[in-house]
Amino acid sequence: MVISGQTPDLAPADKILYSLRDVTGTVDSIPLIASSIMSKKIAGGAKVIVLDVTCGSGAFMKDFKMAKELAEAMIKIGKLAGRKTVAVITDMDQPLGRFCGNILEMQEVFDTVTGKGEEDVIEVVTELAFHLITLAGKDAGMSPEVLREEIRARLKDGSCYEKFKSLIRSQGGELSPSGNPVYVDKPFDCMHVNSPDAGYVQGMRADLIGQASVLLGAGRLAKTDKIDYGAGIGFFVKTGDRVERGDSLCALYQGENSNLPEERLFDAMDLILEAYEIGPEKPEKKPAILDVIT
Repeated sequence: MVISGQTPDLAPADKILYSLRDVTGTVDSIPLIASSIMSKKIAGGAKVIVLDVTCGSGAFMKDFKMAKELAEAMIKIGKLAGRKTVAVITDMDQPLGRFCGNILEMQEVFDTVTGKGEEDVIEVVTELAFHLITLAGKDAGMSPEVLREEIRARLKDGSCYEKFKSLIRSQGGELSPSGNPVYVDKPFDCMHVNSPDAGYVQGMRADLIGQASVLLGAGRLAKTDKIDYGAGIGFFVKTGDRVERGDSLCALYQGENSNLPEERLFDAMDLILEAYEIGPEKPEKKPAILDVIT
């Protein structure tokens, strides 16, 4: 297992091309996005490729048409390179799972690989694993239904957790005597954002939520900023959930060693309130998997 970005040895031209895209206003060019993503996959030696193409307010591809166009472009590149390629288009009009932030998301990964994950996370993970196993010819003749059940079973029987621990050790991470990951900081809940109205959550602007998490320190506003790995947001309600006035929509987190100015907390709160849309009618549930492009 490898987790990597572009390096001087892996698709070195990609960094140069990205710098050119930045200064020529072509960062959002679909052919250039597709070639950037696929060059690293192909250079890495993958024989089969499964892509998670996110779509919605929190993604680079804001609508389904753009996401499908990108997916089809990447699949064509894969075909030209002799790689079996599938793209799973997933929803990012709201955050996946219940948390955003560095350590908070890794704690949610831990919950998922020990059989306690959120259903939307498990659904996406299962779909990606299903297509990877099938393309690689490792499905042992199982029907799609049985294979998906087997994938979910592996999340509960400890085998995914054992692989997760191997990954942590291989990256130089630390495990406690009980086998739990040791994190570099401890997130703590420092403020709740409460609903100004009663009703149903109609939608969540994932882009504004992302901006709020950066304000809290989970990302950088400037290159010199230091990341607070404990910072982030935990969601009590998501699209379709009922809230009463004053109910907590979410919690804002900081790391134990954070020295975030108080005004940044309130700026993040304002963004969260803008991100949540509350209305009288219960909205139709949107699936986590929007389409699969082969």
